[in-house]
Amino acid sequence: VLEGEAAGRWKLLQTRASGQPAFGWYRRDEGLAYHTAFAIQVVTIDAGLIADVTTFGFPSLFPFFGLPMMLSEAEARPWPN
Repeated sequence: VLEGEAAGRWKLLQTRASGQPAFGWYRRDEGLAYHTAFAIQVVTIDAGLIADVTTFGFPSLFPFFGLPMMLSEAEARPWPN
């Protein structure tokens, strides 16, 4: 999703929050073979445009969105271009 030094460090999984698109952000720490839950980001859409983006930095919320707390390398594959 990201480029430069952040490439491969961050992964996102799509979910929904209150009917809006949302993403679970996962961070890979150096030396680990997996990504850990970091934050939930909710995108508010109004009239077909992005009106707001709200980030909740509470990994404990992930299970409420059906998201795992960790992603293995196999689960954390890059998004298609």
